[in-house]
Amino acid sequence: MKLFPIILLGFIISGCSQIKPEVEVVDKLPQGRETPIYVTAARQKEECKQALRQAGFRIVDRIEESERLLRVTIGIDQDVKACGKLNNVKFQLRFEGRTVAEANGKGWTGTCQPNILTDMSHDLWRKLFEAQIQ
Repeated sequence: MKLFPIILLGFIISGCSQIKPEVEVVDKLPQGRETPIYVTAARQKEECKQALRQAGFRIVDRIEESERLLRVTIGIDQDVKACGKLNNVKFQLRFEGRTVAEANGKGWTGTCQPNILTDMSHDLWRKLFEAQIQ
């Protein structure tokens, strides 16, 4: 019974902290770094597109310009501070109905630093273009 407060405190602290993104890549992009990607997101779409562009992705504004779709899912707000919100985030890069790459993380959005959208964009870029895919 004495361990309950310690376990509860650990759960609360871990619930409010950034989790390093995990990225899995299944297939290479056919045009490499020049592959156009269309982004869809219900929340913070412009912030997602900006982070992806800064990481080096070629983001297009019309779905007709790309066969690749990056679906961004931002979960419910778990905490709020002046610079942004704490969220679970998922990037799912899709082509012809299948997932070719996926990234999952948890962290602060908005203008907060570190920023999970920026971190995930850079990690996805590295996994797609700097790692060998078998």
